[in-house]
Amino acid sequence: IERQRLFEQKRRNKKKELREVGRRKRDESWGEFNCEVGMGFFSKLTANEQEHTDQVSQDKHSRHRDQSYTGFEEESSDNFSPDIFTKPKPSSLRIGEVIGVEVDVEWVQEIQGLTPDPHRPSMPETSDQRKDGAYSDCVESLAVRSFARVVFEMFTRGEMLPNRRNRHDDSDNNANDTGLYKDDGDGDDDENSRQNKHRRRKNELNNALSTNKCPWWENELEDYSYDPYLRLRDARASLTVSRWVVELMLVETSASSDFIEECSDDIPPTSLMDIVSDMKQMINCPERFLHSNDCDDGVSIGKRIEFVDRLYGRSKEIDILLNTISRVPSQQQLLSQMPDSHQNQEKNQREFVLISGHSGSGKSSLIRSIKNPLRRSGWCYLSCKFDRMDNTTPLKTLASAFDAFFLSLITMRDHYLGVRKCNDTSTFWSWRDVSDYLDYIIQSIKTTVGESNTAALELFIPSLHNLLNASQATSDDTTSPRVVNFTDSSRTRVSFLFCSLLSAISHPSHPALLLLDDLQWADTASNEIIGDILKFNDENGNHGRFVVVGIYRDNEVSASHPLAVKVSELDHEPNINITKIALGGMIGDDVNEMISESLRLPLRLTSSLSKVVHKKTDGNPLFVVEFLHSLVKEKLLYFSLTSKRWSWEADVIDLKCLKDDVAKLLTRKLLNLPPKMLEGLKCASCFGSQIFTSTLLCLSDVKSIDSKSIDVMGALEVGVECGLIERSVAMFQFSHDLIQQAAYELIPVVEQPWYHKMLGGVLVAQSRLDDTILFVAADQVNRAGIQTITDSKERILFAGLNLKAASKSMEQSEYDSALTYLNSGLLFLTCIPDHWGREYELSLNLFHKSAQVQYIHGNIDESMKYIGEVLDHSSNFDDRLEVFHVLVKSLGSSGAQLEAIEKGMLVLEGLGESIPLDFTPKSVHNYLMKMEKELDDYDKDRILHLPLIQDSSKYQALKFLSLIYLFAARARPEFIPFVSCRIVELTLHHGICQYSVAGFAALGTIMISVKGDVEAGYRLGKFSTSLLGKFDSDVVASQVAASVYGVINVLVEPAQANIERLRNGYRRGLLGGNIEMAMTNIFLYCRHSFFFGKELNRLQSELMHYMQQMEHYKQEMYRKNMANTNELIAILTTGRVEQLQSFFCESTTQSKVIPQAISFNYLLTAFIFREFEFALKLCEIYKHKATKAWRIQDIVQSFYEGLLAYGLARQRSDRTLIAVADNATDVLVRCAGHSKWNFENKMKLLQAEKFFTNNQIDEAREAFESSIKCAQAHKFIHEEAIALELAAYFYAAQKDYDKS
Repeated sequence: IERQRLFEQKRRNKKKELREVGRRKRDESWGEFNCEVGMGFFSKLTANEQEHTDQVSQDKHSRHRDQSYTGFEEESSDNFSPDIFTKPKPSSLRIGEVIGVEVDVEWVQEIQGLTPDPHRPSMPETSDQRKDGAYSDCVESLAVRSFARVVFEMFTRGEMLPNRRNRHDDSDNNANDTGLYKDDGDGDDDENSRQNKHRRRKNELNNALSTNKCPWWENELEDYSYDPYLRLRDARASLTVSRWVVELMLVETSASSDFIEECSDDIPPTSLMDIVSDMKQMINCPERFLHSNDCDDGVSIGKRIEFVDRLYGRSKEIDILLNTISRVPSQQQLLSQMPDSHQNQEKNQREFVLISGHSGSGKSSLIRSIKNPLRRSGWCYLSCKFDRMDNTTPLKTLASAFDAFFLSLITMRDHYLGVRKCNDTSTFWSWRDVSDYLDYIIQSIKTTVGESNTAALELFIPSLHNLLNASQATSDDTTSPRVVNFTDSSRTRVSFLFCSLLSAISHPSHPALLLLDDLQWADTASNEIIGDILKFNDENGNHGRFVVVGIYRDNEVSASHPLAVKVSELDHEPNINITKIALGGMIGDDVNEMISESLRLPLRLTSSLSKVVHKKTDGNPLFVVEFLHSLVKEKLLYFSLTSKRWSWEADVIDLKCLKDDVAKLLTRKLLNLPPKMLEGLKCASCFGSQIFTSTLLCLSDVKSIDSKSIDVMGALEVGVECGLIERSVAMFQFSHDLIQQAAYELIPVVEQPWYHKMLGGVLVAQSRLDDTILFVAADQVNRAGIQTITDSKERILFAGLNLKAASKSMEQSEYDSALTYLNSGLLFLTCIPDHWGREYELSLNLFHKSAQVQYIHGNIDESMKYIGEVLDHSSNFDDRLEVFHVLVKSLGSSGAQLEAIEKGMLVLEGLGESIPLDFTPKSVHNYLMKMEKELDDYDKDRILHLPLIQDSSKYQALKFLSLIYLFAARARPEFIPFVSCRIVELTLHHGICQYSVAGFAALGTIMISVKGDVEAGYRLGKFSTSLLGKFDSDVVASQVAASVYGVINVLVEPAQANIERLRNGYRRGLLGGNIEMAMTNIFLYCRHSFFFGKELNRLQSELMHYMQQMEHYKQEMYRKNMANTNELIAILTTGRVEQLQSFFCESTTQSKVIPQAISFNYLLTAFIFREFEFALKLCEIYKHKATKAWRIQDIVQSFYEGLLAYGLARQRSDRTLIAVADNATDVLVRCAGHSKWNFENKMKLLQAEKFFTNNQIDEAREAFESSIKCAQAHKFIHEEAIALELAAYFYAAQKDYDKS
C-alpha cells in the first residue's frame, strides 16, 4: 500500500510538470516542439540500446504488476519516458530485430490494460514454440496497436481521446478541459473510484479488440473532438506525420471520413518492419517525411513532382570512386617517401577513372555528388565538357576547365579581400589556405611553365592573366596579355604546356581532379593530349598529384573509336591505373526509394507504382524522371487535394504502351512547348549543348525559315524556368545533352544546313569586330557546307573567315583547329574558277598556312602538295620564301637532309649568300682565325647593345643558315664551321635576332672542337647566354643549353652546376616543341650525372622516367643508349659482373657498329670490376684522337684508358701501353688547366699511377693522397673510391698492408 501511494504521488507531480511545460510551449513553436520530441522518440526506438541487467528488468516488471497499473494511456501521458522502450529481460520474445527492441508479451498486455485471453495463444515455453506464426502475429499486432497509441498521445502532447462514457456522462467536466492536458485535480479523488474507472476502460479495450472496433471514435469522426486526424493537425503535427499516425491507428478498423476513404487503398503498416521503414525515412529525410508542411494544401506540391537532388543506388560506385581518389598521396605520405625508394614508383601512379553508361544513367551526377565535399576538403576541381556540335577547338575545351578553376580562385581571393562578396561560400577554403595556395601556384606556374609560355596560355585562359598579374597591377597599368607567335610549334609543345600547367597547380595539400565529360565526342587530338597528361611527370618525376576522370556513353564507343584505341594503349602503361565504372539502370528498390522521396510517401505506398515504372524504364534515372513527368501530363499520376498526396492507378499505368526511349519522350515534351519558344531552342541547339551570352547578344536579327523573328535569348530564359536550360554568369546550357539532341533533331535534316548558314551569316558581321565570335561564326558556316553556299562572293567571304580563324588558332597553338579551318577555307576557295587570279593574296595565304600546319602535323606528303601549289603560282621570290622554309624543314624531317641542305643553299643564293663547297682543314682554320680576330674587338656589353636586324633579306639568310646548321650536323659536318661563322658575321654587321643566339653557341663549340681553344669557346658561350635574355625563346634556349652547358661550360665551370641547367634545357625544349633538342639535353644530363658520380639508385629512377619520355616521343636512338646505361647501373649495384660480356655480345649482335656512348659504358664497368683485358678491347673500339678530345665523354674515357694502360703496363712491361697512358695524362693536365674542380683529382690520380709505374714511390704516395682529398672535396665520390682502391694496391705492393 505504501509503495502504491508513493507511486501515485510521483505520477501526479510528473503530470503537473508536463502541464506547465505544455502551456509554456504552446505560446512558442508547437510544430518544432512536436517534431523534436518525435525525432528523439524515433531515434530512441530504432537505436540498439545497451542490454539492461536482469535486476533492472525484474524491478521494472514488478513495478507494473504490484501497482494498480491499468491504463496505458494514462501512464503514457502522465509519466511518459523513453525508458519504457528499453530492452526487457533476456527471456522476452524477440520480434522485429531490425529495430533492436524486444517485447515481452505479458508486459504489452499489461500496458494495454488487458488480461490474458484463454482463447489467445499463451506464452510459449520453448524457443521452437516461440517461432509459431500465429503467436508472433498476435504479439506484433499488439505491439503495433500500443505503438500507435504512444505516438498519437506524444504528438498531441498527452491530450487523450475521451471514451463514450466520459463524453456523455462527464460532458460538463469535458467542457472545461480546453487545454492540451486534462487536470486530475489535486490528486485527492477517491482511490476506489479511480480504480473502477480503470477497470471499465480495460473492459472496453477487451471488447473492442475482440470485435475489431475502436471504442474511442467509432461513428463519431464527424465530430472534430473525436477525429484523430483533426486532433493531430490541431496539435500542429505535420501533414505526413498526421497521416502516418492515423494509418497506424486504423489497423484492422473501418472508418468513414473523407480522408480515410481516400486512403482506403493504401497499404497500412501492419508490422513493426513497416513502422521501422517509415521511421527511418523520417529520420534520414525529415524535410520530406517528418517536417513536411501543408504547402497551401498541396497546391504548390501538385504542380510538379519535386525530385530530390541526390543519387540512388550508387553507393558501390561512389565507394570505388572515393577509394581511387584516396590513393592520391597526401602531403604526409609524400614526405614519408624517400627519393630513392623503390616503392616510390609503385605508390605514385596516375589514376584514370572511366565512367561509362547509357545516356541518362547518372554518370555526371555521380561526380557532382562528390564535387563539393572534395572542394571543401581542399581539392582543386577542374571540369570540361566536349560537345557533339563543336569539335573544332579541342584545346579550348580543355582550356575552359583551367579558366573556370582560376576564376574560382580569383572569386575566393576577392571575397576575402572585400572586393566583392559571394553569397555561397560553402565550398570556399579558408583565407590562409587560399593565400598560401595562390603564392604557391603563382610561383610554380612561373617556374614550371615560364613567362613566355605563360603569355601563350593567357591567350585562351584569360583568367590566368588576372591571377598572375593581380599583385603587379597598378592603377595606370593598361597593358594586355602579350601576343606570342608559335608558328614553329607542334602538338607536342601544346600537350607539354597543359601538362606542365596541371602539374604546377597540383599540390600535395591541394590535389586536383580533372573531369572530362562526354569523351565519346572528343577527337583524336584531344585523346592524345589526355594521354600525354596521364603519362606526364614533372622534372622531379612526381606522379599522382591529380586524378583524371573521363565520362562517356558506352553505347556510342565502338572498338575502333579513338577513345577505345587510346584507352587500350593506356592499359599497357605501367604507371597508369585505370579504374572502370559501368553504370546500369537502378534496381527496383532504388527506383522505389527515388519515387518515395519525390512523392513524399512511404516506401510501402509507392511500391506498386515503382514496380511499373521500373519495368517500363529499366531503371534509367533520366528515363524514370521523364516517364513520371509524362504520367503527370496525362493525368495518370495526380495530386489529390482531399488526401493531400499523390495518387495513381498502377494497373492503368501498367497498361500504358511505352515504345519510346528517353530521347523520344524529351522530343514529345519539347513539342508541347509554345512555337516561339521551340524555335528559339532549335536555334540554340545549333550551337551545341552550351552557348555563351556574348554570342546570344549578337543574335538580334535571327529569322526562321518562314521569315519570322526568333527571340533566342527569351526562349532560353523561359527554358530556365521550365528546367530545360541551366544558366550561369557567362552562358546558357541545356540541362542534359539529350535535350539539346532532341531540340536539334526537331529541325528537319534538309533544313539544318539552312539554320547553320543563317546563324553564321548573322555572326559574320560581328566577327570583324569581336574575335571571340570568330570561331563560332566559322563553325556555323562550315556546318552549312559548300552545297548550301553557292554564291561566289559568299564563298570568298567565308574562305577569308576560315583563314582568320586558322591564323588565330595558330597564334594559340591550336593546330588541330587551324587544320580544320584551313581545309574548310580551301573548299570554299577552290570552288571559285581562277581563284589565283581573282584572289591572289587569299590563295597564297591559305596554301602557305596549309603547308605549314600539315608539316606540324607530320603530314609531309600533304605539305609538299601545298608547297608545290604555291611554287607553281606565286609571282615573286619573296612570296616563296616562307614556303621554302617549310620545304627545307619537311625534307630534313623526312630524312632527306642532303636535299634539304641543297634547297637551303639555293635559297641563300637568292638572298645573296653563298656557301663554298670545297672545304679544306686549312681554309676552315683560316676562316676561324679571321672570325676570332674580329671578335676580339667585342666584349659582352657591346654584343648586348647590338641593334636589332633591320634588313629583311639578311634576317631570312640567318633563318635559313640556322636551319642548315641543324641538318649539317648529321649529313655535312664540314659545313658547320662556315655556317656558324657566317651567322655570327651577319650578326656583327647587320644586327642581332633570335637566330644569332644559337649562332654564338655553335661557334663556341667549333672553337673548342676544331681549334681546341677553350677560352674562346667559353667567351662565345657567355655571349650566347647573355643574348638569351633579350630573346626568351624556348626553342633557342634549348639549343643554347645543349651547346653551352653540355659542351662548353663543363670544361670550365663545376660540373654539378651545369648538370641542372641541362635538365632545364630539356624542359625548355619540350615547352618550345623542339623534341629532338629536348631529348639531346636530357641525354647529356643523364650522361654527365653518370660521369660525375650521381648516386646510382636515384640516377636509375630518373633514367627509367626519361626512357619512358623518349619512347613516347619516338626518340629511339637516345632511348637505346639510356637503356644500356640502365643495364650497367644494375650490374654496378648488384655486382653481377658475369652479365657484362653477355650484354656486350647482345649489343654487338643487334648493331655491328657500337656507338661510342655504349662502348664507354662497358669500358667504365669493366674497369671497375677489374676486367682489364675486356676493358682494353673496348678502348680499341672507342677509337678517338686523344689529342683533340674536348667532349666530356672523350676526356673521361681518356682518364679510364690511362688508368687501365698504367695498370697493364706494370704487368706486361709494355712501352706502347705506357705511351697511351702518358698521352691520357697530358689530356687531363690540359683540362685541369681550365677547370681544376672537374679534372684536378683525375689528373693527380693518373700522375700517381705514372709515378707508381716508374717506381717513384714517394711521389706516387703523395699524388695518391692528394687525389683522394681532391675527389672528396669536389664531391666526386665514385672517383674518390677508385683512388682509394688504387692506392690500396699501391700500398700493398710496398708491403704496407695496414695502410692498404
